[in-house]
Amino acid sequence: MVRFCSRFVKPRVKFVHVPHGDRGTLVTARMIGKLLTEGAKDFYVRQKAIEIFPDYFDALELLGTEYVRKEQFEAALPILTHAVEVNDKAYGSMYAAGFSLLKLKDFAAAVKWLERAAAGDTANPIVYLNLGLAYGNTGALSDSERALKKAYQLGGANLADAHLYLAGIFNKQGRFGEAWRELELYLKEAKGLKDKTQINTMIANLKAKEKEKRQP
Repeated sequence: MVRFCSRFVKPRVKFVHVPHGDRGTLVTARMIGKLLTEGAKDFYVRQKAIEIFPDYFDALELLGTEYVRKEQFEAALPILTHAVEVNDKAYGSMYAAGFSLLKLKDFAAAVKWLERAAAGDTANPIVYLNLGLAYGNTGALSDSERALKKAYQLGGANLADAHLYLAGIFNKQGRFGEAWRELELYLKEAKGLKDKTQINTMIANLKAKEKEKRQP
């Protein structure tokens, strides 16, 4: 499973609702906004921002994605959902919500969120990679293949994992020749792969399946 990549989550629009004429609240909003803009990683700051301004988009997205990084997916979902309610172009929040649902194995819901993220952020290879995984787990193998190929088209060798997942799709479809070729590409491009024994065994097994399939 692909790890969450938060570098693709970048707040784009700030929504801060400050009661009119409340100077003290305005100062607090500016202070919190400054901390968030400078990349504060303090949970308290983000939680306090949401407590004071429940529609503060930057705080919602940053806190939600922080929960995802900590693998607290159930806690992340309502926050990320509200971030999208506040900002319907919050593609980073959509992606993070989809990733959370993928990890929680709610694959149908993950597909819906990741499709929205991909529709708005069309150049993001990580979104397509996770979308391909979500499709694959719902049995939509053709959609999975298309998304994984798009991920590799956008990310290149940096997303060598796409080859591994495509091999799995092709194996399920009985396309054994294509499957082992994807695994060979994975071996060639994957970074930091120390033990290649398992992949080589899979390649050998797929070649045997292909040979058997061709026999009359």
